[in-house]
Amino acid sequence: SEDLSARASAVVDAFYDDLSAQHREASFGSYSPTVSSAPSTPARSNQLRLYGDDRRRLSAAAQSRQFLEARHDWLSALTDAELRARVALQHFTVLDVEDLALPSSERRTDDAFVESGVSQQLVLDAGRSDFALPGGVELSFRQELEARGASLEANSIEVERLLRDFEQRLVDALLQSLGADA
Repeated sequence: SEDLSARASAVVDAFYDDLSAQHREASFGSYSPTVSSAPSTPARSNQLRLYGDDRRRLSAAAQSRQFLEARHDWLSALTDAELRARVALQHFTVLDVEDLALPSSERRTDDAFVESGVSQQLVLDAGRSDFALPGGVELSFRQELEARGASLEANSIEVERLLRDFEQRLVDALLQSLGADA
């Protein structure tokens, strides 16, 4: 859009150009520090189609431009690296959400999901992370353990039970924050 600053447009273009180059190099077996040369998976093939096809890549870049256009205040407050990080977060979040509705053979990631539809990796990482959800809901397993005076060394079975309970409360809170249709 003509309202988007040249700087923001350059950040978006560089982000997608880099993704395209990384995936192109990976497809030809070249070394890339951010894209492993692991055997091809359906997700890897789908990523190559996304970033290698000009129409698809330009469509994703247009979404990122719209995302930045809605946040003009960022353009003067953030560095290029900070803008790029937000573009990356927006883009990869869009892919994750879109992948939820796709059959596994069409997904761009190899993510697995628990029965409720939440990323299995997010659940696995829950005990090492702090979460701030809409409505002022904050969840931190570390803080909960500290408040109980519990430690893995003193009682590993109890900590494991508390972790499973925390994971379920996190999933419930995430789904509730997304609404009844989540």
